[in-house]
Amino acid sequence: MRLRLIANPNASGVTRPLVDAVARRLSEVAEVELRLTDGARHAIALAGEPGADVVVAMGGDGTVNEVVNGLPPGAAMAVVPAGATSVFARQLGLSRRTLPAAALVAQAIRSGSQRMVGLGLANDRLFTFSAGMGLEAEATRVVDEERYTRFDGRRPGDLKVVAAAMRTLRNDGFALPERMTIELEGRSIRCGYLAVANQHPYTYFGRLPVRTAPRAGFETALDAVVVGELRSRDLWR
Repeated sequence: MRLRLIANPNASGVTRPLVDAVARRLSEVAEVELRLTDGARHAIALAGEPGADVVVAMGGDGTVNEVVNGLPPGAAMAVVPAGATSVFARQLGLSRRTLPAAALVAQAIRSGSQRMVGLGLANDRLFTFSAGMGLEAEATRVVDEERYTRFDGRRPGDLKVVAAAMRTLRNDGFALPERMTIELEGRSIRCGYLAVANQHPYTYFGRLPVRTAPRAGFETALDAVVVGELRSRDLWR
């Protein structure tokens, strides 16, 4: 068996000594090919190269997303979290600490343990846990801009994401206006926010899940959550 470890050196928790330690741990169960990304979308290309039975993504959710989108047919994927939040890894039940998570990945590879994960598709790109339009998307856009203008390319911490969402809400008078029309199960619905998920998405406060997608599950189906217009007096509920 051959493993390809794709590590993002710009992820919040990634250092070269940590990458080497993860590679050593994985080499206990298989031959490891280490590849480092050097920019956006590079992990997609690295994951798509032939020759690997298992592709291991080491980084944050962005790195994981790129590896998923480049994974060739027949190859399995594993995740070693080393990002600011690593939502997908948490939803898989992995430790947020990188080396313990790598040990679990090595154990799963040794035993041949696998699980199926249902993914979503938006604009011809797979997403691993959720996609949204409205507040979440706008806050993410703000954070992505700030990571290159204020944080040298590294993703800001979780509280910065919360602050970006609050600024977005403030600009709208702490309300969610109806700005979109979606087609859902044969109905046209006006809404201010849309989220599609395959698990309960997480907040940015530790391990507290947001129970907004009750029918979502890795092995079952995606669930869509639609929020209509919300005024400030309703939003906090």
